Amino acid sequence: MRLSEFIRQNTPEIMARWEDYAREFLPPEQAIDKSSLRDNIAAFLKLLEERLDKAQHPPSDSATSCGDAAQVHAEHRFLSGFDSLEVLSEFVALRERLLNSWLGDRVPDKDEIVDVRNFNRVMDELISEALTKYSETETKARTLFLGTLIHDLKNPLNAISQAAQTLPAVGGLNDKQKHLACQIGKSSARINELVTALIDATRFRLGKGMPLNCALIGLGDIARDAIEELRSAYPHKEIRLSIEGDTSGYWDPVRCAEVVSNLTANAIQHGDEAPVEVRVTGSGEEVMIAVHNKGEPIPPEALVHIFDPLKSPPPKAKADKMSLGLGLFIARAVMMAHGGALSVTSTAEAGTTFCASFPRSGAGQHAGAASVH
Repeated sequence: MRLSEFIRQNTPEIMARWEDYAREFLPPEQAIDKSSLRDNIAAFLKLLEERLDKAQHPPSDSATSCGDAAQVHAEHRFLSGFDSLEVLSEFVALRERLLNSWLGDRVPDKDEIVDVRNFNRVMDELISEALTKYSETETKARTLFLGTLIHDLKNPLNAISQAAQTLPAVGGLNDKQKHLACQIGKSSARINELVTALIDATRFRLGKGMPLNCALIGLGDIARDAIEELRSAYPHKEIRLSIEGDTSGYWDPVRCAEVVSNLTANAIQHGDEAPVEVRVTGSGEEVMIAVHNKGEPIPPEALVHIFDPLKSPPPKAKADKMSLGLGLFIARAVMMAHGGALSVTSTAEAGTTFCASFPRSGAGQHAGAASVH
């Protein structure tokens, strides 16, 4: 009996075994009905039959048809509390048990060997599709949870900040109380910055893009103001700024200031005692911002993931302990939204340089269109 015919004749038994195996992963207190445990196994088996009956079709044909069933199954399993290894185990068990039930102890003949090969190919496609979809669903769920959490933090945080600003104006506070109110205000402002960064990062992860409010500005002026703020925050660090050429263009001033601030703060935190150099150069159709620092170079293997907050190297001990490592990630997202680019080079001899290139023409056309994954 060919494998496709075996599946047709034994579908109810195969589905029952699938259900029993899947139930082994669930905790005793979690009740899931039979239809949920079997979910779309019938669609899997039907696809297997079709692929085995039409073995002459190329692998790419089945990849599309199998994809929907695998993705639906992965989403169902995620919502039911299965982890990715348990989903993988289901497919491995289905493969093993179905082949053992069909072949038993006999040696397969030539046609059956062809069936086994085709069956394994289709199962590999199903597993790949299912695990990819499971990973995407899990990532999106976590990002949505984070987005909801940080959004809900905004209201109580604003209330704390407002109270800290109001207390000194009410009067009747002694010097220590005024100092404490000032500290509360500064801390809440810093937390608000972190929450804002998390909101931005969450938007990018969800593919919502970067909203821009563009105007005709000079990047030289934006950089000058941002550097002055950083000099106040890091009074013991020398920051050198040079501006050359025409630095005007149509960009979002707030977002551009973020790029300068994030790149420069990163250079301060991870560089040595040498001055940090910031150069703004307007030439031709673009304006370039280059931020350079000396010190230990970024390892080549880390450069590949330097703009990914989940894979970038942890900050050094002297770096800001409240930093979430989102600065470079957000800077790249700002550049993408403006239609520009952010790159980095790092060697022991030359130091580390981040270069942000802003296209002067058509920059505002990219507003809100870019997303980072």
